[in-house]
Amino acid sequence: MLTTKTQLHQEVIKRGVNLAKLNFSYPPPRVAYNSKSRAFVSYGLGIKNVAEVTPWVAIHELLYNRANLDCERTILAIALYAVAQVHGEQDFNSMLSELRISSTLNFSTVPYSAKSCITVTKVSSVNQIQVGDWIYIENHKDYLKYYPGGTASGEHVICTSLSPLLFYGLFDLNERTIDQWLLILNMAAPIFEVSEMEGIKKDLNGDIMVRRPCI
Repeated sequence: MLTTKTQLHQEVIKRGVNLAKLNFSYPPPRVAYNSKSRAFVSYGLGIKNVAEVTPWVAIHELLYNRANLDCERTILAIALYAVAQVHGEQDFNSMLSELRISSTLNFSTVPYSAKSCITVTKVSSVNQIQVGDWIYIENHKDYLKYYPGGTASGEHVICTSLSPLLFYGLFDLNERTIDQWLLILNMAAPIFEVSEMEGIKKDLNGDIMVRRPCI
């Protein structure tokens, strides 16, 4: 039986996804900013909370305002929103000294300011994935070689359902199966066969890399 905290986490993950569907859009070029809230400024490829507001206020302002984000920052925002909802305002503010949503170059790490809220773990199969788990689906390993500057080398997605197993990602704005995500990515690289794509990001031992919100 699910614990109350787990049930709450599943509910707020879906709520965060619905807010992202309404308020987030994918930008050309790849920059991130919040166009309404003065709580954020753009810096490089990320967002930083700089106003005199708490991380709790900042994450809610971000989710409820229009923002241009890429897939990684969208999923990070949803994950942090869910952690905030489960832990409550006081605990969430104590977990983060500031709210910084930034890019990482390695999926085995998380943005430094979110380490207290999100952990990196490994699972041996998709059957061990939980609602709220964040994974990365990769296109063909040579995608950027044949499509230099392309934006479909992969997609950050978050699990929203276990039966059926569905994942939300900003690139398509919908919840899809892993196979459906591979087909969408393949449309951006039709010279490759779907069977040649990398698929879910794994480590050298074949375990699935998962970023999991701390609940």
